[in-house]
Amino acid sequence: MREYIKNNPVKLFFILTFIISWSGILMVANQTGIPASTEQFDKLLPIAMIPYLLGPSIAGFIMIGLTQGKKGFNELFRKLSKWRLGSSIYLITIFTVPILSFVALFILYQFSEVYIPDIVTTNDKTALILS
Repeated sequence: MREYIKNNPVKLFFILTFIISWSGILMVANQTGIPASTEQFDKLLPIAMIPYLLGPSIAGFIMIGLTQGKKGFNELFRKLSKWRLGSSIYLITIFTVPILSFVALFILYQFSEVYIPDIVTTNDKTALILS
């Protein structure tokens, strides 16, 4: 079995990703039945999305463990901790999307008040952020 895993890592990665990602949807279907009502689905959607979004990452870690073992994890974390670019590049990367979103909303607001972000118009900002 170990030889098969080492010879077919990509195939097994995609199979694992599929199984992990769809397990959240199957958990929701198991609890609500198929088809679920809109209220049931909306209530359980965050639970279903966790494995759906993390499936490729979890499968990647599993495959590193199966194919390379501890040496593979050490190499991965060594490469992740090595900073090759200056901190200004990372700041630009982090703030580009929020700045572009702000500029786009500001421009759109000039044409219609529909585009005012809720955070600006609401009095209960904490509830909005937590929801």
